[in-house]
Amino acid sequence: MYKIAPAIAVACLSVWASPAAADDYAKFYQAAPAGSVALLPSTTPPELLPSTGDLIADRLRLWQQGYGMVGASSFNGTVRDPTKALKFARQIRARYVIVASGDVAETRAEVPFTMPTVTQSTTNGNVEMHGPGGQVGGTFGARTTTTGTQTTGIPFTVRRADQVAAFFCAVERKGSGVFGRPLDDAERVTLGTNRGLKVLSVRDGSPAYEADIVPGDVITTVNGQPFALDAWTAAMRRPPGEAASIGISRGGAIRTVSVKIPAGWN
Repeated sequence: MYKIAPAIAVACLSVWASPAAADDYAKFYQAAPAGSVALLPSTTPPELLPSTGDLIADRLRLWQQGYGMVGASSFNGTVRDPTKALKFARQIRARYVIVASGDVAETRAEVPFTMPTVTQSTTNGNVEMHGPGGQVGGTFGARTTTTGTQTTGIPFTVRRADQVAAFFCAVERKGSGVFGRPLDDAERVTLGTNRGLKVLSVRDGSPAYEADIVPGDVITTVNGQPFALDAWTAAMRRPPGEAASIGISRGGAIRTVSVKIPAGWN
């Protein structure tokens, strides 16, 4: 089944309640975690975007373009019409939806169907009778009706697949613009620290973008102190024009960049 890997969106997500609907996209919908950076309900009808087959990569690509995932639906069932996902996207006011399916499995079987049957037969013959007074002859006919049942199999095919739909809205112009995750075990060993943020995607035009922070960087310090999520968030909430000193590890080399909050951001 397609899965969307957990990650810390350093610009976290605010989510509004979604209305109920009868289809599986609504039934199995899970909202993304709420946070400090809001997703903006769309006033434009949703659009269906093609998937690369890797929903994690699709999610990071849309983050770069300024869209965050508001939630996703994941289920195994009969293959759905993507227009149903669009219908649900309209209900939750998402701007884009990406639908992907895993391998399709077909199950073939037969449904027994029984119908009543009626069989009629006719028997004809001749008869002769002899006696002291002479002989008599004639013909006869008899009709027999037999009732019963007959069962036949009606074939059918069910196509089922693992299916995922991810729903996206525009992200407000706040925060760093970085989408990242905590360090994994190998990165902790390599860097010699448990504290850091691995950059997975950078929003175009954001403070991190303007400071030339790129995917693959690891943020290790904030204003000279070891990385802490609270300190990072606070640094990215500074008034426009102010800057924060951010230490990053790139390809084994340590460097410091100045992340400045641009006008019109925050």
